[in-house]
Amino acid sequence: RGRPATPEQSLLDREKCLRLAAVVGELSERQREVFLLRVGLGATVEETAATLRCSEAAVRTALHEATREIRERMARGLGRGELHERR
Repeated sequence: RGRPATPEQSLLDREKCLRLAAVVGELSERQREVFLLRVGLGATVEETAATLRCSEAAVRTALHEATREIRERMARGLGRGELHERR
């Protein structure tokens, strides 16, 4: 990776990870399950659908919605608590 991260960069990276965890925690249960299975564990669409006992189309839709929500909330810098205040 080249140079080691500065203390400031390490802190920013940690804050971004914490914010991401908070945003994922605010997703609907289905979106969170799909996101964690697909992105976190690397499960296929087929494996995720079988695990959650839903259609593959439902998995694709939930992942699309989850990533859209995450992207939007991360761009606005929203995490736990802030979401409810700004809605």
